[in-house]
Amino acid sequence: MPTSTLTTRALCLALVATSLQAQSSECGIRVINSESDSGLAQSAEVALQAKLRRSQAKVVTRTPQVNVRLISVLPAVHATPGDRSENVRVYYVLTDAQDRFQAAALCVADNAACASIIDRAASRFCPSR
Repeated sequence: MPTSTLTTRALCLALVATSLQAQSSECGIRVINSESDSGLAQSAEVALQAKLRRSQAKVVTRTPQVNVRLISVLPAVHATPGDRSENVRVYYVLTDAQDRFQAAALCVADNAACASIIDRAASRFCPSR
């Protein structure tokens, strides 16, 4: 194998290792609630913030690596008199630090389960977790 090819490969491996090391040093996740006037959305946001704290994520307000945007939170079923279902539909979008789209999804479960699902989804874009 030519020396220039080996040198190029070694340089690429060094750059990748440096990049991974820098990324894994700290990861912040910021939750942005697009429906702050909605009680359901506020409950989903609180559940997600609590889950992030329990999972040892660093919840930050500046320079996050991952933004979780809660787009809409609705009852999972049409509410009827006496309906006590706690399931919700949480539509969310994940973006990176530069607010570039990474993923979008829907969770249908109770707030705690959705918080866990969203936490796992955000973690995929957060190398330190």
